[in-house]
Amino acid sequence: GASSAASLPGQKGVLWFANIYPTKAFKFDFRQELTHKNHLTMIPDLLPKGVEVVRMVPREREGGAFVYFRAPPAFVLQVLRNLAKDEGSKEQRFMKKEDILSKVCSGISQYLKTHEVRAFLCPFPVRAHRVQGDPYLEDLQSRFPSARLRVRVEPANSLSEERIFELLRRYGELQDIEKLADGKGFSASFNYVSAAVAARNCLHRATVEGSSSSSSSVSGGQDVPATLPKLHIEFEPFMRKWVREAITSNARYTIPLMAAMLVGTTYFIWDPLRAFSVQIRLAGLFSLPAQPAVNNGKGGQGENSGSRSLGGLWGLFIHGWGYYNKAQDSILKAARQFQAKAGSSLLADFWADRSQEVNELRRWLTDPQDRVLLLTGHRGNGQTALVREVMGVDAIHIDVASMLEAGGAVDDRIFLRHLCKSLGYWPPQGMDRQMTAILDLMLPGSGKLSRENEVLVSCQRVFSSTTQA
Repeated sequence: GASSAASLPGQKGVLWFANIYPTKAFKFDFRQELTHKNHLTMIPDLLPKGVEVVRMVPREREGGAFVYFRAPPAFVLQVLRNLAKDEGSKEQRFMKKEDILSKVCSGISQYLKTHEVRAFLCPFPVRAHRVQGDPYLEDLQSRFPSARLRVRVEPANSLSEERIFELLRRYGELQDIEKLADGKGFSASFNYVSAAVAARNCLHRATVEGSSSSSSSVSGGQDVPATLPKLHIEFEPFMRKWVREAITSNARYTIPLMAAMLVGTTYFIWDPLRAFSVQIRLAGLFSLPAQPAVNNGKGGQGENSGSRSLGGLWGLFIHGWGYYNKAQDSILKAARQFQAKAGSSLLADFWADRSQEVNELRRWLTDPQDRVLLLTGHRGNGQTALVREVMGVDAIHIDVASMLEAGGAVDDRIFLRHLCKSLGYWPPQGMDRQMTAILDLMLPGSGKLSRENEVLVSCQRVFSSTTQA
């Protein structure tokens, strides 16, 4: 027994371990940042006892790793004994190297199928496949794994569709196999990307020998005549190709659809975001800290029940922002009062003489706000100062005159930009108009699909978002 084990050389091979990492689906897929060490922590524990790992080549983008292993003579002898026991014959001391390596790899693969192991962030269990070809180890940043493979056969027409199905089916379920237009291969679609990755990494540049029998179907490329069929497999970017062809071939349908989607984002994405930004702006003016509830002795709540308070984290943020803005406005108001007192008492005398009018204005403002109040007067008579005195800091002051003087009277975009800024309205309406103009350049007349070109409608939308906030 010991002499037989010593006479058997160790067997070296390569395995592809699939589903060690999550397969990278797009450029900004960050899951690989959390699974860098999966191959070091998992693969040594998945191999049978006695199999030595020579080196590992992780392929995080493809969701797996190549494992170069060595099966020592004692392990090979044990495999042969188990094989002889299963077949009911004597121990096989003379066996082809390819057959021994195939039995070792199939044993590891069967072990993983019976002992289900899942890696972190991977939806499928780990699988092992023997690498029978010469894989192409590229790191091109613009290529991502796909569930579709382009299988080219050299020489052409040397393999049938049935043979291709037999070779690919062992790696996963197939959706369809189509012959390429040039007749030099096939296009195969798998149900899962991990199966397509395993087929590509294990069969690329592999040589097919024999008939359709599964015992001697593929060789690793050693001592095989050059006339045998050889496979060249690469990923086919199906989704990217389909989207590009759909856009370029149906431009008169896709461009109006893009314009409609752009208008849809205005109502489903930008408008809620704008209402949120306006609410942040108003929080510093009108939000009051939550008042503690006061029991009125009748099982209810008193007037200081905090009716204007908001609950949760959003309420805490609103009240904190209100405290900050109240403190800032109080400091600015105190500074203005100090400057007025230091300058002259003429303004104080003016407000003393107009106390009745000021109180009447304040009473009007406390009435239900169902009408527009207009304060008129000659320029420089103190209308702005009167409004600021009556309203205090609990108001948004929109200086239309300064907007018009800054160029709003000539350019509508300048006026809208200043109006949105004064109300905290973000993103401004000008962004929509710019995107509509770009679409109008791409497809003349598409800008008519949007009403953003009308200044009146834009102003109405700004004030409507402010009202909702």
